[in-house]
Amino acid sequence: EWLLGVGAPVDALNSAESTPLHAAAVKGHDDVVAWLVGAGADIDARDKYGWMPLHKACEAGQFEAARTLVALGAQKNTRGVVGGTPLQIARSNGYPEIAAMLASAGATTQTPLGEGLRSNLPHLNAEAYCKLLRHFLLSSSFSVCPRIFTDRVDVSVPPALFAEAYAE
Repeated sequence: EWLLGVGAPVDALNSAESTPLHAAAVKGHDDVVAWLVGAGADIDARDKYGWMPLHKACEAGQFEAARTLVALGAQKNTRGVVGGTPLQIARSNGYPEIAAMLASAGATTQTPLGEGLRSNLPHLNAEAYCKLLRHFLLSSSFSVCPRIFTDRVDVSVPPALFAEAYAE
């Protein structure tokens, strides 16, 4: 509160382009989550990987923070640049309670075409995604560990390399 009172922005970014709301969500501080949103924090702010605070809460298994974000109106069906929807993340990380809560709130594993990414990277169509995957599978300098989700394979890659593969 003091920092905001002296002019610090509620959505200040760290080196990973995460906001204080991301930090509160990943640490499970649901009271701070609610306070930050009430103070004007962007509930759907994205870090440099395109993850919103809800993605972070689901990855970390923070049920109360995830529930608070959902109750306050966080987007439930948007993917990050890497990874899946919050529901997919909760399921793949072994948090069935969070997955059940998200599903009961209307979350799905399907993302409407074109929805979601606020990034300087173009939206991937199927051809571009295949090019990206081929680039990393054929490269000897990268270790690719795909995570299988219900409707696609996601590869965790730095955004600059992602853009390079897309441009091929």
